[in-house]
Amino acid sequence: MKDKLVKFNHKATYYRMRKIGVVFAFVSAFSLSVVLPVSVSLVNAAKADNEQREVQDDKEVNALIMHVDSYYC
Repeated sequence: MKDKLVKFNHKATYYRMRKIGVVFAFVSAFSLSVVLPVSVSLVNAAKADNEQREVQDDKEVNALIMHVDSYYC
């Protein structure tokens, strides 16, 4: 049986780089599978916080308007 290096006419560096590429692909896929859900949850949390602040600001504005209306009436 022929040696793999002779049979397919590739050097040893080809197989080393191929192995590094496969490992890099798995690491990248794993990182992406972790980063995407985390970033989506952070965006959702920021949106919820902004909505809560808007509601609170609306309540403060309404209270101020009621105070001013009661002062002039």
